[in-house]
Amino acid sequence: MASKFGMLAKPQLTGEIVGVDAEGGNGEMLVGQRVQSDGGSSRIQQKRAENVWAQLVDTLPRDERNVVLTVAGFGEDAYTRAERMDVRSGRRLQVASVPVRRADFATDHAGVVRFAVGAGSDNVSKLYYRTGEDAEWRLVNDEAKSGVVEVPIGFSADGATAYVLAERAQGPNAIVALGCGHRAA
Repeated sequence: MASKFGMLAKPQLTGEIVGVDAEGGNGEMLVGQRVQSDGGSSRIQQKRAENVWAQLVDTLPRDERNVVLTVAGFGEDAYTRAERMDVRSGRRLQVASVPVRRADFATDHAGVVRFAVGAGSDNVSKLYYRTGEDAEWRLVNDEAKSGVVEVPIGFSADGATAYVLAERAQGPNAIVALGCGHRAA
């Protein structure tokens, strides 16, 4: 969702996620402050209004029911988490969190969150990688030490190689191949 705020020329993202059917109708807010709860008395709420923003990470083309989102509170230096969301019910399950604030996530071909890149209040970028869903995060690039900002851009067809964009302050930028030591399922 996006809204026009004040004198800004273009609409700004609100961080809300809306689901619609294939024909573009029956829109329903799934994530955000304006979510309408189902009102049930169950302790397990399918969806709920909460003070968070979200963005789509992966549509999971092989899974017609779920997507992967980045979700975080509105705090200036908030930790983000990756969540798998059922697009029909709005129910979400956390699938990853990382030791860096303001993270963006990248998934492999199987929809497993494998990269996280973020920065704290110092605005120094850190790139983390993990070999699989239950693996520990490993710091693979710290801009403070390398002078380079690395951002994941994708995986090879067999999942054995990851590609990152290495942005150098003095140029030139480069696309770097990283061996993953893990093949996609």
